[in-house]
Amino acid sequence: MNPYRLPDLLAYPEKAVIVADSEIFIRGLRELGLEASLLGNLERLPAQSLAFSFSPQGARQLYQRAARTAHKQTLLCPLHAFDTGLENALYSLMLLLRCNFADCLRRQQHYLAQLNGLRRLHLTSANSRAEVWLNGRCAPYALTRNEIGDSFVLSATELFEVHYAHMRPDCPDIFQVSGVLHISGLLLSRGSRARPLPDGLASDMHRLAEQVARHDAWLHIEHNQVRSFKVAGEEYLDLLGQAAGQRGLYLSEFAIGVNEAIGPNINYLRNSPMNEGIRGVHVALGDGLNGYHIDFLCPGVEVLPG
Repeated sequence: MNPYRLPDLLAYPEKAVIVADSEIFIRGLRELGLEASLLGNLERLPAQSLAFSFSPQGARQLYQRAARTAHKQTLLCPLHAFDTGLENALYSLMLLLRCNFADCLRRQQHYLAQLNGLRRLHLTSANSRAEVWLNGRCAPYALTRNEIGDSFVLSATELFEVHYAHMRPDCPDIFQVSGVLHISGLLLSRGSRARPLPDGLASDMHRLAEQVARHDAWLHIEHNQVRSFKVAGEEYLDLLGQAAGQRGLYLSEFAIGVNEAIGPNINYLRNSPMNEGIRGVHVALGDGLNGYHIDFLCPGVEVLPG
């Protein structure tokens, strides 16, 4: 495999067929002159496709058709875990078509090499300062060019970050963050098997996400525990504790985003999985099963070896 040659889908995503399980989305794309197909009408996937799942059933349909397709190159945007509104879907497609996949893969490789055996990181920007201690025996996850074959189905978000995940509270921390981060946006996601939320929590969290996108927000972390989250001067720590589920206010993820190309077009009012990879860092609470998985997006932060 030539590590410098991208698969056709990543080199020319604008040439791909768009597939989805939403009739109104597909109809709207066709009216715009784009080639689009409803998943339910397909026996097999096109050779290159950009897929959008509006429901867990849609995601299953995609993988069923992928199993019948000998050669396919497909990127999945899992809207069903975030926001399935039509405007959010169109926004996510717009960002996906603006991605520089070659640059993202190069940046992922750079950070994987930098993090190899490293024990400490400095996070710095005009408004953020934090330290990250790493367990040198635990490697971060990122999808490298060598791992992408000529035939694949990938979640688009795998291409835009290098991350450490720590979902089990009974296991030792593989990373530890302390400091203050200026937050530009929240992402709220839920797994397809997530337990029901308490009454009113969903509306409260979506209002909070809107406030974060419109006002200054500050996240204070000590040894992986969120101690304060203030938006426009108001404290929201108790709400985060309710929303994050069993793991509570202890971080479940630390990630470095590598998608610089979407910066000029990003809209933090959108709860889109495409926002997650914005160049900078993000940390998260929750596992998406017992409550929300809550990403705190901190763009523009430089990641420096300690």
